[in-house]
Amino acid sequence: MPYYIKILTEKYITMAVLHVVFGYCLIAFSGLSTIFSWTLLIIGFHEIIKSKDRYYQAAIFAGYLVGLEIVLRMTKADIFWEFGKYGVILFLITGIISKQSGKLKLPFLILIYFLSLLPSIVLTNYSSFNEWRQIISFNLSGPVTLFISVLYFKGKSVHHENVILILRAVALPILTLSTILLFRLPTLDEIIFSSEANHQFSGGYGPNQVCSMLGVLIVLIGISKINQFSLFKNQIFDYSILGLCIIQALLTFSRGGVMVALASLAFSWIISIKQNKSVKKIYRYNMLILILIVISLWNIAADFTGGIMTDRYRTTLQVNEQGLIGGSSRVEIMLTDIEIFLDNYIMGVGPGMGKYLRIKYTYGKIVSAHSEFTRILAEHGIIGLIGIASLGIFTYREYIKRISISKVFFICFILVSTLTMSHSAMRLAMPGFLFGLAYVTISKNEFRFVSK
Repeated sequence: MPYYIKILTEKYITMAVLHVVFGYCLIAFSGLSTIFSWTLLIIGFHEIIKSKDRYYQAAIFAGYLVGLEIVLRMTKADIFWEFGKYGVILFLITGIISKQSGKLKLPFLILIYFLSLLPSIVLTNYSSFNEWRQIISFNLSGPVTLFISVLYFKGKSVHHENVILILRAVALPILTLSTILLFRLPTLDEIIFSSEANHQFSGGYGPNQVCSMLGVLIVLIGISKINQFSLFKNQIFDYSILGLCIIQALLTFSRGGVMVALASLAFSWIISIKQNKSVKKIYRYNMLILILIVISLWNIAADFTGGIMTDRYRTTLQVNEQGLIGGSSRVEIMLTDIEIFLDNYIMGVGPGMGKYLRIKYTYGKIVSAHSEFTRILAEHGIIGLIGIASLGIFTYREYIKRISISKVFFICFILVSTLTMSHSAMRLAMPGFLFGLAYVTISKNEFRFVSK
C-alpha cells in the first residue's frame, strides 16, 4: 500500500493538522504554492502509472487537486488559470488508460453531451491562435472535466472506505483554504458590511468561489453524518470543522455556496430515510444536530453583522421592480442568454462569444455567464440543448437504478454539481468532478481498505 494511502487511512487527524499549518506556510512563503502545485502534478501522474491505479490514485489525486484549486489561485501560484481542471483531466485519463484491459465503454448519452459542444467552436472569433485557445479553454475545460470524470467513475464498484478516502482527499485542501481565511481576517475596525458579497471575509478573493468550496466541505461532513460515518473518524473534530466552515461561508455574504450545501443535504437526508426506513431515529438524530448547528451559527452571524446578513438572504426571495427574483444580476444574465439563444438558435454564437454579446442585449455589460446551462443555450444553440437533455436523461436513468447508500451519494453530489453550475457556471473543477463521482457504485460490505 502506498505511503500516502496509508496516511489518509490511518493518520487523518495528523494530515488535517498539517494542512492547517500548510495554510500558514502558503501565506508566509511566496512561491511555495507554485512548487507544490507542479510537484503534486508530477508525483500524481507517476504514482497512477506505477500502480496502474490499483488504489484509485487517479480519483484521490484528482479530488485533492479539486480542493486545492482555489487555494492555488488565492496564493497566486505561477500556473495557468485552468491548471486545476487540466490536472484533474490528466489524472483521470491516466487512470482510465493505465487500468483499461479492453475496449473503453462510452455511455452514449454522455458522449452526445460532449459532442454537442464541439460544432459551435468554429463560430468563436479571435485575433490570434493563443486568444482562441484561451477562450475555448475557459469555456469548455469544465464540460471536458465533467465528461472525463463520468468516464472514469461510471461502472466502478468501490468499497465504502475507499470512497471515504476520496472525500477526505477533497476535504483536506479546503481545510487549508479555511486556515488562509482565518489568517486574512480583517480587524474589527476594518470590517464593513453591506448588501454585497464580502471580500474581507473571503481572503480578498472572489466570495462566490470561496463560499462554494466551503460549501463542499460542509456537504462532505454533512453527508458523512447522514450515512453514519465520520470523515476524520472523530465526531468532535468533524463538527468543529463543520461549524467553522458554516460561519466562514455565511460571512462571505455569498449565498450560493451555503444554499447549495443546505439544499443538497436536505434532499440527501430525505432520500436516506426512504432508503433506510429501519434506522429513521438515527438519521433524525444526526440531522437534528446539523440543523441545530446551522441555526445557532446563523443567529451568531446575524447578530455579528447587525442583521445585514439576514437582509442579504431575505432578498433572495424578493422580486424587484424589473420582476427579477432578489434583483440578482445572475437572473438578468440568464435572461440575456435566452435572448441570445432565440436569435441564434441553431448553433449559438460560439464558446466565449456570449460574454461580448451581452452588452448589446438587455444586460448592457461585457460579463461572463453565471449559469452553465443558459451559457450552453446561448453559445451552442439547439445542438447544446440536445446535449443538456442528454445529460438530464442520463442522470435520471442512473438515479432510477440506484439503491441504498449509492442513491444517497448520487443525489447529493449531483445536486451540489448541478446547482453550482446553475449559479457559478464551471469556473472551478469541482462541479465537473463531483458530477462524475456521483456515478461511482458504493459497496458497504466491507469497511477496510480493499483494492480492486
